[in-house]
Amino acid sequence: MENMSQATGLPMPRIGDRAHAFKAVTTQGEIVFPEQYSGSWVILFRHPADFTPVCTATSRG
Repeated sequence: MENMSQATGLPMPRIGDRAHAFKAVTTQGEIVFPEQYSGSWVILFRHPADFTPVCTATSRG
């Protein structure tokens, strides 16, 4: 059974899979992927736009 994304209904990407083409507006300007990065290695990270306590956890001593 294939691991499907609940949001899109598409198969979840796995390490080594090619990323889908996309455009995104970022705080650093627009990204047009993969055209802007032709001939380069790229690592994509995703972070949810909403507040998540896991990402903002701090330790208090």
